[in-house]
Amino acid sequence: MEYKMIFCKGCGKEMPLGLSLCPHCGRKNDLKACESCGNPVPVKAGRCSVCGAKNSKGAKVPVIVTVLVVAIAALAALVITKNEEIIDIIKQIIL
Repeated sequence: MEYKMIFCKGCGKEMPLGLSLCPHCGRKNDLKACESCGNPVPVKAGRCSVCGAKNSKGAKVPVIVTVLVVAIAALAALVITKNEEIIDIIKQIIL
């Protein structure tokens, strides 16, 4: 398998595209390979400047937001069912 090579912005030495850290100086690499054409694109870029393909940014929903949404949905479901005993238990856990 052939790897495209890039130059580290920290030490200037050549390194394979796709590594998260430079093997020579340890600086964080802010480039990744385009998912479509393989050319280097910034990690946070939405589109490749060479082929125009849309690249995933890897954005993730914070865990706390997910937990809160699930908790609110559970409370809403319990309120709708009007099971007072379970509602009290959930309130004690959350509050």
